[in-house]
Amino acid sequence: MAAVIYDLELEMLENSIYHKIKKCILKFGKLPEDFVAEEKTYKENELRFAPGALEGIFGHHMSDEVKECDFAQIIKDYLSMKPEEALQIFEQEQVKNYKVASIRQSLQNSIYEHREDYDAEKLAGLAVCFTEYGTKTETVKLGLSLLALFHVADKPGICEMIATLGYCEEFTDYVIMNSRNWAEDRQQELYFELAKKLKGWGKINAVEMMQADTEEKKKWLLCHGCKNDVMYAYLGYECAMKCDLYERLQKGNFSDEEFQGASDIMSGLLDEGPCEGMSALEHPIELTLLYLEECKKHNWDAEQVALLTDIATYFRGSKIENSPSIEPKVKEVLGLLDIHTYIVENIEKNTHECMRIAKMYDIDMSQHLIRLMKMDFAKYYNFCYYLFTNHQSVDEFLTLCDREIAYEQYPNKMGDDLGLGPVQGGIKLDLIVQHLDKHFGKGREMIKVCIQSPITRWRNMAAKAMFGWVRESGLSLKDIDAKLYAEVERVHAIECSEQTKGMWEKLL
Repeated sequence: MAAVIYDLELEMLENSIYHKIKKCILKFGKLPEDFVAEEKTYKENELRFAPGALEGIFGHHMSDEVKECDFAQIIKDYLSMKPEEALQIFEQEQVKNYKVASIRQSLQNSIYEHREDYDAEKLAGLAVCFTEYGTKTETVKLGLSLLALFHVADKPGICEMIATLGYCEEFTDYVIMNSRNWAEDRQQELYFELAKKLKGWGKINAVEMMQADTEEKKKWLLCHGCKNDVMYAYLGYECAMKCDLYERLQKGNFSDEEFQGASDIMSGLLDEGPCEGMSALEHPIELTLLYLEECKKHNWDAEQVALLTDIATYFRGSKIENSPSIEPKVKEVLGLLDIHTYIVENIEKNTHECMRIAKMYDIDMSQHLIRLMKMDFAKYYNFCYYLFTNHQSVDEFLTLCDREIAYEQYPNKMGDDLGLGPVQGGIKLDLIVQHLDKHFGKGREMIKVCIQSPITRWRNMAAKAMFGWVRESGLSLKDIDAKLYAEVERVHAIECSEQTKGMWEKLL
């Protein structure tokens, strides 16, 4: 009987996620880039999350409100079984019904509040079994969530298992949760090791927990701390504070590696969407001016130039005191480039950045854009907003449209489509037609296609353009273009959108 149990445990371990991770760590020291904890099949249109993303979303963007958890009763039922039986039932019958990230806090709270109802030894055994033998990511997450209810710092085997799972970004957040009652030096050693090995949400979690208590850690945070595969904003402020970025910039003379790291941090500081950023710093203006001064000492790539324009854009709209002092400094730094040459050499690959630089220096980009559109219309036509807004080369662009766009390929039928994703015909005509209201009589063929389109927004943009013509000329649509008037009359009779129908009525 003992041999049978041993064989069962060995088979379970061989198939477990923990065992797969441990083998990779022993062999490579980290997980391979293509490592997958669990092969999953997805239904059409089912949301997919990067490893650790769901935990990151709940941790950074959801409230701390704790609700009663019905899953606690299921855990109670599991305690009447052998742990491996409970694991099998969970993975075969229940795993698809739960996302542990969304229930772990309420589950832990419920179990702790009613802890007298649970056999602690059996609960610990269940937690270890799910963590060690789970073949589904949700199983391991559930095991780690239960394991966090126990003090295991004096159990080296369990601590080793927990730490090993941290190398997989699916579980890093749960591993950090479990390590909070470990000795501080042991915690910090783990966080630093994980931060160096991970790239996604796991790295974000580890860096947030790191203490910058040595010069080695501070330099690493400067050079490598902010770079991640999710969003620099999550770590920009964290790294700026922990690596003493302001004090380091005061000293200056960064190595190229340090300068690249500082640039990553600056990029994160500018994006204040999900986290604190530039405006939360004690000396945001002084820090930025020091960074811009440091820029003069280093070579730049297109990404660096883009960051400089981002800095100018950020402070142009900022309420931080003395923000107006930043843009002239950015222009001074960018002035070290031959701006015109840079734009010519980079506009094909870095169009947006070149457009922003041109705006800062009041450089006319119309002919550069026309050249790109002639080269690859489908790739660059959406930059037509510049031509329309600045009233430059509009006729040349519209002539190009008539040459490049196959109007006959667009559908002619009523519908309430949203127009998401690729469209029949290829070119999203609403991106062009939305500008035609201020360009009397131009783009009539495109407007006709949009009137006939099953995409509601396209019909609305066509109506908007014709409203502009009527307003500008003082004429009725029938007097401006009898054929377009007839088309509006036809579509009005079959229009399925009440809002759009009202727009047609005003034109008739």
